[in-house]
Amino acid sequence: MQSISAKLGRRVRTACVLSLTAAVIAGCRPSEMSLEPIPPAVTVAEVYQADIPREVTANGTTEAIARVTIRARVQGFLKERLFKQGSDVEKDQLLFVIDEVPFKLKVEAAKGALADAQAQLKQATDDKSVEVGQARVKKDEAAVMLASAEARRGKQAYDKGAMTPEEYDERRSAFEQAKANLESSKAILAQTEVSHIADIEKAKAQAYIAQNSLEDAKVELGYCRMYAPFAGRIGEALVKVGNLVGNNEELATIEQLDPIQVNMRPAARYLPLVRELVGKGQSVELIVQGERAYPHLGSLTFIDNTIDPTTSTFLIKATVPNPDDELLPGDYVRVHLNVGSYPDALVVPERAVLDSQAGQSVFVVGVDDVVKRVPVKSLDTYRGLRVLESPSLQPGDRVIVDGVQLVRSGQKVAPQPLETEVWPPQLEELSGEPESLEPEMPPGPAAAPSEPKEEGKPSDDKPAPSEQPAKQPPSPDAQTTPAVGQPQ
Repeated sequence: MQSISAKLGRRVRTACVLSLTAAVIAGCRPSEMSLEPIPPAVTVAEVYQADIPREVTANGTTEAIARVTIRARVQGFLKERLFKQGSDVEKDQLLFVIDEVPFKLKVEAAKGALADAQAQLKQATDDKSVEVGQARVKKDEAAVMLASAEARRGKQAYDKGAMTPEEYDERRSAFEQAKANLESSKAILAQTEVSHIADIEKAKAQAYIAQNSLEDAKVELGYCRMYAPFAGRIGEALVKVGNLVGNNEELATIEQLDPIQVNMRPAARYLPLVRELVGKGQSVELIVQGERAYPHLGSLTFIDNTIDPTTSTFLIKATVPNPDDELLPGDYVRVHLNVGSYPDALVVPERAVLDSQAGQSVFVVGVDDVVKRVPVKSLDTYRGLRVLESPSLQPGDRVIVDGVQLVRSGQKVAPQPLETEVWPPQLEELSGEPESLEPEMPPGPAAAPSEPKEEGKPSDDKPAPSEQPAKQPPSPDAQTTPAVGQPQ
């Protein structure tokens, strides 16, 4: 028994010594016991090369290509309404009738006034007072000639003593009287001629006024009947039959719905592009009621000649067929324009591109699974893809899509192919919003300054929080599985 107890004591003491020695070794030389870090797992996708359509989009508001408000241009009682409210009307269709009786009476009165003025004009034109004055002048001229001859003969007789002074004076007096009568007749004729012309012009003016009054009465009578100026849809009748209307009062509104216009206001920086598109009548596609494609294509037809200084936008218009009146004025639509393509473009998933103050870049995984940051220039975004330009990027290069926050340049990783989505992409099956022509919203408040880096923080090659993709909710496996390199 003592031998057995002695053996057990020696074994226990030996085990304790070995344990103590192992503990001392582990505590004094930890560097010799540490393991090499496990490369972080990342998701990669190969750079894809394809012809990528260049699409832009804008918000638009529909507007009638023509809109007219029917108004009462004369005062009177509304007698008839000859259309169904909210229905389509044809060009020159009779819509409203105001009581015409008072206006017909005005027309008849104007006709009578015109007839009287025309009679006055005829009387002035046919007046013979000028001819009478001209005859009197001729008569007085003959009397002057006779009195002149009598005075000459009287002077000859007086010189020979055959006539007394009294008789000679009578003949000279008769000659002077004849000349005075001639001058008077000429003056009267001149005054008669002026009066005759004045009477004719006055009569013409009265006739002209009467004619205009008649035309005005006819126009007012015509205003009693209101017609549709073009084919379109008429709205609600704003006044009921039997009411007194007038003073340019609104009665109804007609809008031409086919074709219809779409108004857009792109940002001013797109002016060169939009001017080119309008010049060639670029076709447009509408998205209505959220996500439904409108079945008819339109075209850009108008660009305004000024930029709004308050919003830095300008007005453009597209004309779109609307044969079924499916679109109504005031509706909001989304306008898509295919403005060309990027031939043989390099594309990657949009979330693979990092944006920072130094510019845009991607992490490329080399053949030895070592990460390298490659600067790129983003040309466009197309339905979840980023179109890139970079001399250092080639088709087939592997770029990190998920896990960029775990890596830095020069680090080795464990790449896994992208499995959550089809890659390379099928362009016709992609969804997403193209580039928007709308003005950008003003930036929000500046972010708070970051804390200074402490010793031991990862190098600058690691993406900053601002350039990391948005965090996704952790999966159930992620909640129960510890991170790589962490103790179980």
